[in-house]
Amino acid sequence: MHYRDHSLLQEQIDSGMISKADARLSQNKNLVTRAVGIDAEVEAELHVHDVVRGDIYLLCSDGLNDMVEDEDIADTMKALKANILFLRHS
Repeated sequence: MHYRDHSLLQEQIDSGMISKADARLSQNKNLVTRAVGIDAEVEAELHVHDVVRGDIYLLCSDGLNDMVEDEDIADTMKALKANILFLRHS
């Protein structure tokens, strides 16, 4: 699973100042470091990933991670993938 938001909290996690577990309890969740509409121009963050048959993708807002644990998201995605594979072979 790959996700990364542009926040002070994410920068603290990336630098090792705070753990992901501690980050869930932090008061700094909504301090963004990059947003559309702040400056006249915004630098887009682009990633290239190999696409493999059978991959599934979840597009969501960053708020999902505040409400649902990473493990629960991963379990749900695995279940959905199993359903898709089942339906494909039915």
